Amino acid sequence: MTDDGDGVREVLLRHSDSRACRAVWAAHDGDDELDPRDCAEALRATEGELCLVVSDGPEECYARWDPTRGFEQLTVWPPWSVVDYDGGMARAEAVSLLAAGDPKPLPTDASPFAHGNVLAGLPGLVWP
Repeated sequence: MTDDGDGVREVLLRHSDSRACRAVWAAHDGDDELDPRDCAEALRATEGELCLVVSDGPEECYARWDPTRGFEQLTVWPPWSVVDYDGGMARAEAVSLLAAGDPKPLPTDASPFAHGNVLAGLPGLVWP
């Protein structure tokens, strides 16, 4: 996972009218504790521009909001093996996923979600 602080800052500033985006920025800046409910709301408020990453050892779970599918999560096992995908998750499922670790914000363009050509090969997933 890359650390794209400037990209995160740009996304959150574009959506700074959202209280959740301001809360995620404060936590990203190290000022506040990150609340998984704010995380889920920030994903929705940024309309898919923001992605959150939860690490569990070498496994990384990426979450984002897709306006047509709802909350999505994609789990990657290095070096680049997609081991799980779930689209259309309910908000409560997304909050639970984000509460399971220490989510880090990342612009969606810098995440595996940006690589639709790779992800299009997943069974049952029609990639935009």
